[in-house]
Amino acid sequence: MKNNYYKRSFYLVFKYAKYWVLLSLIFAIITGFVPIITVWLSKEIINFISSVLRGDNDINSHQLWLLLFLQLIVLIIQKSIGNIKLYVNSKYEKKLDYILEKMVSEKSVGSPLAFFENAKFHNHLDRIQYNKGIRLMSPVVSTLNIFEGIITLTSLFIFLISYHWLLIVIVMVIVIPIIYLRVKYGKMEFQMHLHQTPKAREQAYLSALLTNRVSASEIRIFNLKDFFLNRWAFLFKKISKEYLTLIKSREFANICINVLSSALYFLVSVFLLKFVRNKSIQIGDFVSVLQSVQAAERSLIDISYNIGEIYSDSLYIRDLFEFLDFQDSNYELNESKENRPFSFNSSIEFKNVSFKYPYSEQQALKNISFKIECGEKIAIVGQNGSGKTTLIYCLMGLYPINKGEILVDGININDIDRSELFKKITVIFQDYMKYNLSLKRNIILDSLVDDEKLQTVMSMSGVDSITKNLKDGEETILGKIFLEGEDLSEGQWQKIAISRALYKEGEIFVLDEPTSALDPKAELEVYNQFDNLTNNKTGIFISHRMASARLADKIFVLQNGEIIEEGCHETLMNLNREYAQMYQMQLDWYK
Repeated sequence: MKNNYYKRSFYLVFKYAKYWVLLSLIFAIITGFVPIITVWLSKEIINFISSVLRGDNDINSHQLWLLLFLQLIVLIIQKSIGNIKLYVNSKYEKKLDYILEKMVSEKSVGSPLAFFENAKFHNHLDRIQYNKGIRLMSPVVSTLNIFEGIITLTSLFIFLISYHWLLIVIVMVIVIPIIYLRVKYGKMEFQMHLHQTPKAREQAYLSALLTNRVSASEIRIFNLKDFFLNRWAFLFKKISKEYLTLIKSREFANICINVLSSALYFLVSVFLLKFVRNKSIQIGDFVSVLQSVQAAERSLIDISYNIGEIYSDSLYIRDLFEFLDFQDSNYELNESKENRPFSFNSSIEFKNVSFKYPYSEQQALKNISFKIECGEKIAIVGQNGSGKTTLIYCLMGLYPINKGEILVDGININDIDRSELFKKITVIFQDYMKYNLSLKRNIILDSLVDDEKLQTVMSMSGVDSITKNLKDGEETILGKIFLEGEDLSEGQWQKIAISRALYKEGEIFVLDEPTSALDPKAELEVYNQFDNLTNNKTGIFISHRMASARLADKIFVLQNGEIIEEGCHETLMNLNREYAQMYQMQLDWYK
């Protein structure tokens, strides 16, 4: 499986950044030979100057100028390639960031709603959110760096072995512990990140609460500042302590490696001094061998570091693709392989439908059966938690039912193209969105702009009266997140939500308690308005308040996930059971 993740990551890189790979390969070859060329030039220049100082007569000054000029060229190439690589890497990093961010977003928004009941899904998403492009590129970068290091190392070893084979042995002593430490701490850092994700998410959540405009009022009124700050500080310190403990351990190990490296460098210097005393090498050779040892050591450290990076980033890449492949055994949606479009013109029918939420043993809906004819107005009423909203989620196919079937025009919703189903159903949820976009965009969203239609629905819902008082009319940005934004009252937001539903022009309209924040009289006005606006459409009103139910042709009373009563208002009042009692209790609200 790990190899499969590597193949997929390399496939994505080569698919979207093949020119970057080619350029990086060329850069790796060039920079791989730079150290040995630099060492050789240094040796020749120092030996040349040494000959001048000794007073040798057969000195060709043109040779010195040529060597200095070549050294200048190599230095320019070395520094320029670094700048070019930085730009090219950044360019393709952003490109891959875009590709991966899109893939992750599509996975998130395309995942069944039930996945969001799973904390593991949230933690997984949080872990992979940052630096996606560079993390995907990193194994390729590390592989090219290793290739560059091998070129450098091979050329330097050939140079060193021309002096003595023992020089290579001394250099190699440092490699094994460095590789071991890189792999060890790379794994430890990833495991720590994995372990800290839930705490880090809670810390981020608390930080957002302390700085969020939505929570600002309640934090002050209930004096929650110290409570949230103390919890945030506890988590921050705990996470930081774990991180610093790991860093302390890693850097102590690195200090030990540096001591060993310095000791080996000292041994090489002592070893070379014997050759100098015997006059078997010149001063330039002495300096160049020391430079070669240092360069070889750096190259080996870079190679070991990149091996560790490949291992560390492979854990991230595995995590990324595991998220993109995420499936949940608690959630199984039995959809038809050949979904087909449909046109709603007959009925909606629930047949013995039962449902329980993933990760819950309690039944949210129990053996629900009813039928809604096209054009009917239906009210689904009951106390909070009775299963009203759950029923709508199942109707829309957002959650899979555990038992029974839901038919639209006699077709099982699992056999209906999901996008077609969503086109036919328009829902205003209780927690409807208040987009920090322009008023116009809040209504049309991603639809094509039809100005005549827009003005019609704004007039029907009363939004046109709101635009008159806004500085930029329908182009005014709503909300206070962005500069120059205008905030609206709950009732005004309500009208915009209704306009959004009308603009969509669905065939089935669902009002899912979006008026719960309004007073009863204002709520009744909204329901009356919505009833008029959806004339000749199938309407479903969901509420725990009874006044809206009088607008319905038929009423279903839910209690603990079961339909306990059904009929029109007069019929249910005559039964004098749950509905009648709830209605009488709330009657005074509307007087």
